[in-house]
Amino acid sequence: MTLDLCITLRCNAFCPNCIELCNRQSETGLDYSESDMTMGQIDNLIHQVKRVGMGHITITGGEPLLHPDIKAITRKVKGLKDRGYIDNFTINSNMILSAPPELAPHIINYSLPKNNHKKHHVSLLHPDDLGGQAQTYRECTHYRKETIVVTYQGCSICCAGDAYIRLFCMEDLILDYLPGWLGDFPLDEMDRICRHCPFGNEKLIPLERDRGNPISAIYAEEADKNWNGRHISKRFPEA
Repeated sequence: MTLDLCITLRCNAFCPNCIELCNRQSETGLDYSESDMTMGQIDNLIHQVKRVGMGHITITGGEPLLHPDIKAITRKVKGLKDRGYIDNFTINSNMILSAPPELAPHIINYSLPKNNHKKHHVSLLHPDDLGGQAQTYRECTHYRKETIVVTYQGCSICCAGDAYIRLFCMEDLILDYLPGWLGDFPLDEMDRICRHCPFGNEKLIPLERDRGNPISAIYAEEADKNWNGRHISKRFPEA
């Protein structure tokens, strides 16, 4: 399995293909001003990775270079690779900020078409609005659905579904631990999110449809709840 380590959800860019819904507070009500993972949370995750192992770790966000401890976090992840707990790691930056020299060799911008030929644009439209049917997790054809996402709130299954878990405030779908394998996670429970996700069917991926598109009425209703004070209280535990 691969792991997206979202050390912060703060960002300095507004990328139309951001599936984490970063910098979309005006549409979603999601405030990421306090989304930096603590070093205690990072240490907890490092311990868990040593226990279950992992393939590739992407240090990402948001914009990971905004995290004040990016150098220390990178050293800890590199230590996992050096000791054979993971195969490799990269840092996914939008490359707007200047990277410290020691981090530069590990940085790749997955938003560039040459690095992500399956880039898709979040339209904030429900599958119904795109002419498609609701999906289930097991039927999903998203090419990264089996990516574990770790944020300051905990571990989620699926890189696309992670943002919708926050939008709908379904914090019971966020784990405190890395599953040793996906069978440890109640995948059928993901269907509650998957039915709202536009990326479950490759035919529905709304390429180049983001700009100017309205937010789904379904999503807008949830965003109103977020603006009115609803938020996910769950936080990934410290070491």
